[in-house]
Amino acid sequence: MTVQNHSGVGHNIIGDYYDQLAKHPSLLSDVINVLSSSMDEGAIEPLDQLDEIVISEKIAYNNLESFKEYIDDFKIFQGKIDMIYTVAESNGSNKKSLILRSIREKYLKVKAELLPKHQMEGDTAIDTLRRCAGEIFLKVQEKIRNQIITSNNIAVPQEALDLALGIVIVDAFIRCKIMEAPL
Repeated sequence: MTVQNHSGVGHNIIGDYYDQLAKHPSLLSDVINVLSSSMDEGAIEPLDQLDEIVISEKIAYNNLESFKEYIDDFKIFQGKIDMIYTVAESNGSNKKSLILRSIREKYLKVKAELLPKHQMEGDTAIDTLRRCAGEIFLKVQEKIRNQIITSNNIAVPQEALDLALGIVIVDAFIRCKIMEAPL
C-alpha cells in the first residue's frame, strides 16, 4: 500500500514552489523593510536646482518623459535612502555597493535582452534604447520586485513594498545604475 503524503488534489505544489524560492535573504529586502517603516513626511527632502536639471536631462536623454511624474514623485525620498545606506556603511556594511551593483547587473541583462529585439536598421544603440526605454525601466523594476518578494526577509505589506520599491528604482535611476547618463 502506498502512503499518500498530501491531502489529494493539488497537494501544496504552489506552496512548495514558493518555499523553494524564498530561501535566501536579500540585502535589498532589508533596505525595503527599513524604508517602509520610516515613510513619513519628515523623509521628504527637496533636491537642489542643479540636481533637478540633471534629472530632467537624464529623463529627456533616455526618452523617459512618460515616467517623469513617477520619477518626480519618488526623487524627493533620495535623502532618506541615502541616509539608510550611510547608516549601513558606518556599521562596516557594503550594502549600498552590493545593492547598486545588483540593480546595475539587472539593468544590463534586461538591456542586452531587449535591445536586439528593438534594433532597427541604421539605429545607434542609444536610438534603440530610447525606443524601448519604458519597457526596460519596467522590466528592471519587475526583476527587482521578484527578487524582493522571493526573499525570506521581506516583512512589509504590498503597499509599503510598492512605495519603497519606487524609491529604490528612482534612486538607482538618479545614480545612473539604470538607464544611460547624458553625454
